[in-house]
Amino acid sequence: MDYRMPIVNGIEATKLVIELFPEIKIIGFSCDDDSTTKEAFFKSGAVEFLSKYETDNKTLVFKITSLLV
Repeated sequence: MDYRMPIVNGIEATKLVIELFPEIKIIGFSCDDDSTTKEAFFKSGAVEFLSKYETDNKTLVFKITSLLV
């Protein structure tokens, strides 16, 4: 879930999705990788946070796959 999105940000969207579908696992994924943004994602229900600057494709696929099992 990206942080910067039109209409509603990723943190608010995560809260809404978790409210409706609590079994869904959400990864916060953003260029805004400061500690405040990370903490807000976790408080909203995200199970992981990845920085767009520091995450390569292999790591992204690994994290997504690990949450599917």
